[in-house]
Amino acid sequence: KDKRLGTLYLKLNMTAFYNRIELYALIAVLFGALTFLLAFYFSKRLQKSISDPILELAEKSRIVSEKYDYSVRAEKMSDDELGVLTDAFNHMLTQIEIQKMQIEAFNRELEHKVKKRTKQLNKSNEELQRQNEFVQTILDSAREIMAVYDKDTRIISFNKACENLYHLKKENVLGKTYLEIFPSAKSNPFFTHLKRGLNGELLHIEKFKSPITGRYLENFFVPLRDGNNDVYAVFTAGHDITEIVEATEQLKSMNAALTKSNRDLEQFAYVASHDLQEPLRKIQTLAGRI
Repeated sequence: KDKRLGTLYLKLNMTAFYNRIELYALIAVLFGALTFLLAFYFSKRLQKSISDPILELAEKSRIVSEKYDYSVRAEKMSDDELGVLTDAFNHMLTQIEIQKMQIEAFNRELEHKVKKRTKQLNKSNEELQRQNEFVQTILDSAREIMAVYDKDTRIISFNKACENLYHLKKENVLGKTYLEIFPSAKSNPFFTHLKRGLNGELLHIEKFKSPITGRYLENFFVPLRDGNNDVYAVFTAGHDITEIVEATEQLKSMNAALTKSNRDLEQFAYVASHDLQEPLRKIQTLAGRI
């Protein structure tokens, strides 16, 4: 069974096989090179059709963002999705440009209105300044002591008579509260009357002696109201009646002295009359007897 019967010897020439392998390799190299060239060609074409529109959009976006120039437009290179995107981008720029023109027109109109309104306000302020100066001139020329206090008792007006009475300069008191100017006057009746005036009471104090100056004043407290009838300030006016009060006191003293003198004179007359009547009666009696 395992006995060798003979030997078979085969001899094959591999030259044709190797030649075929070389041919297949050459064909594969040529095919690969051709494929690479075709891929490179088509990639360039695709890059031009895809990247160029995108780069165009990017460049136009950069110009818009840096220069705020909304008049630029991106070039439409195809009718595909990138073309639709380009049309949408250009349409957006058109809308923005229209809105920008509208905003600029509105700003010009608004600037014109602001200038006109500013001119009117300046004119009104000048007129108001003249009126304030006129009113202040009248207040300064008055002999009465006049001042205006706001809701927080801040002094917003202070005439010349106040300066002379309290020896204070207007520029040093305007904007300050009553207690900032007179810290020890919290229990002062004037401060109480001022608070009542700010609560809407119209007050007339016929005689008030100022503990600050020692002068006698006739004071008026007039609430100032706005369009809603709310009190926003109080106008105070004081008339110096010190001479009148002193003259009245002196007159009362003289009247009292005169009354006392009259009483003494009446007493003297009564005593004198009584003392003179007794001798006269005796003389009359003696004269009758004679």
